[in-house]
Amino acid sequence: MKKPLLLAASLLLLTSCARSDVASSNESEEEALNVELISVDELADDVEAALKKTPSNFVLSNYINVELPDEYYECDFQQISGFDENYESIFSSFFDEEVYKDAEIVHETTIDAMTSYSFENDGDFCCVGDNGFVAFYYSSVDGSPFETGIRADIFHTDRADADLDYTWVTKDNRITLREVVENAQTWFDERYAQFEPDYQISVKTVVARKPDEESSYSDFYYQVFAEKKYKGVALDSLIPMYNDDSDLLKYQTYRVCLWLDIYGDVLCMTNGTGMITPTDEEKLTEIVSLSSAIDYIEETFTDFETSLTINDINLKYTLSPSYNPNPDTDAGEYDSAYKAGNEVDGNLVWEFVIDLADNEFSFGIDNDSYGNIQRFIYVDAQTGEMDFEFNASNLIQ
Repeated sequence: MKKPLLLAASLLLLTSCARSDVASSNESEEEALNVELISVDELADDVEAALKKTPSNFVLSNYINVELPDEYYECDFQQISGFDENYESIFSSFFDEEVYKDAEIVHETTIDAMTSYSFENDGDFCCVGDNGFVAFYYSSVDGSPFETGIRADIFHTDRADADLDYTWVTKDNRITLREVVENAQTWFDERYAQFEPDYQISVKTVVARKPDEESSYSDFYYQVFAEKKYKGVALDSLIPMYNDDSDLLKYQTYRVCLWLDIYGDVLCMTNGTGMITPTDEEKLTEIVSLSSAIDYIEETFTDFETSLTINDINLKYTLSPSYNPNPDTDAGEYDSAYKAGNEVDGNLVWEFVIDLADNEFSFGIDNDSYGNIQRFIYVDAQTGEMDFEFNASNLIQ
């Protein structure tokens, strides 16, 4: 199975920025927050007022649509176990029985601690891991499975400015963004959602890719990223992020990625690091107001080099491993991020997303493996602590 390469880009948005940490513990709780906690009952009115703000050093997009859940929680999650025990049933969700029934089934330990069952038969392939990992490709793939080549277009289809009638015209077909989204969403609903019933799984982003002289594909194909929401709040799906010393995984990501051909038919799919399930949760009655989070960002980032636009704002669960996922540290016993049963700490944050400009992408297979790259700022919805990543070279998977 061919995996996307780890790649790098180079431009920085900032010449300098000030990063305010949460105040020291000997200060009052109110001073330490740098933000305002409000009742969740007040949040809808606060969001409406917040989006009318005109900060001095950045712009809020007119197309931001903040989706608020019915209730608010802090949650913990756990990587599932034993998912591969019913591997034949899972194979049957994606393939007719005749494709795999006579194929050699390989049972092995792969990707460090993950055990899996897989088959490959006449160009068809599927792998099912004990941790909920699933990947497959069909023999109809016109090129290398999971290839990520030149990004031609990108649409975040949950945003108000997404033109669902946008049409790609190729030598053999015409297809609209709406058709790509509908085909992918139907597939998620009918083939995949059964495996993760705790979540609402929906199309988030579509990246249209085109071949060049280095690509193994002969025509356009579409990479579709789906987002998982737990009780109305999305799980982190942007990028895995390491700490400042780049030696410990700080945030994990959980999403599903589907590839479609020029006709909108499914080619291949992977869910990356597998599946997690919610374990413990605590209902919240107060969270940080969006208004004060915006004010905090305005006060913190005082020296942007260029005009900055916040393209999207929403609540999100960041997902931090409560284990040591890196073997090259002295932080304790190492556990692979793919290990079944791993515990993951969920943290409710306000997420501020900044899209990269087209001129910040190095196009081509060797330089643009993902295509859905966004800078972000997180403001913890309970403590007001801020985190961010603006360096494009740290954002590419």
